[in-house]
Amino acid sequence: MAALILPYRSVLPRLWSATSRHQASLAVPFSLVFALGCTSIHYLDMDGYLHPQVAGKFAGERVFVVENENAPNLVLEAQVAQALRLHLSSKSLRPAELEDADIYAFSVYGATEEDLTRVVPIRRRGGTVEVDTSGWYAGEHFSSRSTVKLPSRKEYRTVSETRYRHSVKVVLLDARRLRTASEVRILWLGEVWDTKGSADFRQQMHPLLGAVFKHFGQNTGHTVYSKVVGQGAMPC
Repeated sequence: MAALILPYRSVLPRLWSATSRHQASLAVPFSLVFALGCTSIHYLDMDGYLHPQVAGKFAGERVFVVENENAPNLVLEAQVAQALRLHLSSKSLRPAELEDADIYAFSVYGATEEDLTRVVPIRRRGGTVEVDTSGWYAGEHFSSRSTVKLPSRKEYRTVSETRYRHSVKVVLLDARRLRTASEVRILWLGEVWDTKGSADFRQQMHPLLGAVFKHFGQNTGHTVYSKVVGQGAMPC
């Protein structure tokens, strides 16, 4: 975990499980690159929690991003940490070393998957049928063949699908209290989760972080719902 060598180094690892709603046990394939330029639509729910004794104004503070050395995918952990640094910088927080930081920041991310079964209607075309007609008329025998169009019909089919639900949680800790008194004080916690996610977390990461930092430092008081089209989250 970024070479934590100070006496409080045993405190931070416990926070990953203590603050995680869905621990990062992702049974989802990852590659070494981000899926940038995505044009999908993301439906996100976000909550922000601010410590009652904190003003929520973090601009100018020195921040150190802590990486989880026990993450199941260390490359992905480094990518998420780098994205977190960019978002913090966009909010005017200054990067600092471990021993000089005012704030320690880290993220917890994970996914759940649910197998769903639903019944969907399917409209089937009726097709056509050949009809032969024969008989007698005015003493003469006749026969004919005509094509009759059958009406369409509705059928029902059972469809199985897997629905993925990703979450990202960003935590800001009081670094000075942690260093001097080994006291864990969460200054702000922002969490966001998607309601219609894809299997690939990389396609969700930037929209999720973008939703968190849209309400950075705020106590939202309720869940904020948002719709993000495309990549939509990487600060410029």
